[in-house]
Amino acid sequence: MQNRRFIFGFVAFALYFLTGAACIVVGSGLSHFADKFGTDIKTIVILGSLYSLGRVSTVYLTGKLVEKVGPLKVTLMGIFLMGLYLTGIAYTHSFYFALVFAYIGGVGMGAQDTVCPLFLSVAFPDNYAGSLS
Repeated sequence: MQNRRFIFGFVAFALYFLTGAACIVVGSGLSHFADKFGTDIKTIVILGSLYSLGRVSTVYLTGKLVEKVGPLKVTLMGIFLMGLYLTGIAYTHSFYFALVFAYIGGVGMGAQDTVCPLFLSVAFPDNYAGSLS
């Protein structure tokens, strides 16, 4: 049981780390993206907005998905979408495709946001379970 709790705790914190890394990509790369897409920073911040929109617009849906297919599959889907976002935004030369990848990254982050509290409640049942209600 202790080993299982450790694994769930590790996965939850690893997902938070991945989410932070994805946010840093957009936040620290604004001037690079402006040069890459030939636009100004005022336009590039739309990438961050679509990332946030993808996150917020899918949290409820991914919550329902967790109930249907389970947290592990939703976690894997979120990791896949975050990987797609990080790869796509690095290699695309179209600002419009970058917007699509930013939204996809937000959906992946929304999936992780939905699953992490569940994992933390398994890893730390005495300390965390009361804060879910």
